[in-house]
Parts: sequence; structure tokens; C-alpha cells
Amino acid sequence: MTHYMGNKDWWDNRFVGREKKLLKPEAKLVEWERSFIKGNVLDIACGEGRNALYLASLGYEVTAVDFSEVALTHLKEFAEEYQLDITTKQLDCKKADVFREFGLFHTIIVNHYLLSSEVLEELLLHLNPQGYIWLNGFVTCPENNPNITKSDLLQLNQYRELRERGYEVVAAEYETELGAFACVVICQREDATNESRLTDKSIYVK
Repeated sequence: MTHYMGNKDWWDNRFVGREKKLLKPEAKLVEWERSFIKGNVLDIACGEGRNALYLASLGYEVTAVDFSEVALTHLKEFAEEYQLDITTKQLDCKKADVFREFGLFHTIIVNHYLLSSEVLEELLLHLNPQGYIWLNGFVTCPENNPNITKSDLLQLNQYRELRERGYEVVAAEYETELGAFACVVICQREDATNESRLTDKSIYVK
């Protein structure tokens, strides 16, 4: 069975069935936002756009992508309601080739979605030299959500080899009422040595 992060029908039904209400942005993203360059942002697997709308409200130029037409419709309705300009694209984020026509971004955010290694490699080609790839997701399966399986979890080990290729990888694990999470930030090593652009609670992945 396809794990839920890659199940379009599951998400379409979920977005149709629940109250259309704009959720708050991810708290960890709000913490990190002060480190981002005020430029263009790519929000991958954006859902109904709570993070995309938050960043657009702060003046970022946001492109939001998701495979759910229902979610993107809700996002566009929220954007119109709050008078925010966001570019949306419906595409399958599991396929690396769908990103090849994209340009460079100062920030690429991926919240509650696990990138394949092929997609991550493609996204690195679209990262501004001074930019960040910001990842956030579960690291253990929560007891109260059987939909999330091991195949949906962030694996910190997979990012270590990027350090040998000129990237810095910064990670922090943390607990929430939903379960155990990790926030992973990938950037060029030269930029990562600027301590003013790192959060105090971050740790380097060895």
C-alpha cells in the first residue's frame, strides 16, 4: 500500500472532508524564518498553504506545489481572501523531473513530506548559493496516528554525505504533542559558518 504521504486520493478526500480553515504556520518554520533571505521560496507538498501563505504575508515571493487539486484550490481561495500573491502548480513531488524547468530559489521548504534522494538531488540544483533547503518531519511513528509508517520518517543519516560535497547540514530533534520531529537545514558550508544565521537550538549532524 502506498504510504500516506504519497497517496493523492487519501489527501484529496481528507481536504474535501474537513472544515476549510487556515491553520497556523509550522512553529519550527516561524523560528527559522528570521534566518531566511527575503527572496523567492518554493514550498513543496504545500497542502492548503499554511506555510506558503505565512511567508507570502511577510513579503516572500512564493511558489507552492502539491499533487492535490483540492488543496491547491483551497490555497488559492485563502490567498484571494488575504490578498496575497502565490504561484501554485499541481505536480507529483515524488518525480524529480517535474522540477527540472524550475529556476533558482533562495529557500526551499518541505514540511511533513519525505523527499526521495532523487528529488533532493534535483532540488539542490535549484538552490541559490546562499539559500537553504528547510526540511521538517516525523522521526518516529506516533502512537496516535496509524497512517504514518516508517517509510514516512525523516532519516538523518541520509543527509550526512552532503557534508562531503560542500554543504552544511544542521539538524535538531524535538518533541511536540503530535510526536517526535526533526528539523533539517541544508546550505552551502561557507554560509553555514555565519553563526548569526543559525538558530541557537541547532546541532550539526556529524
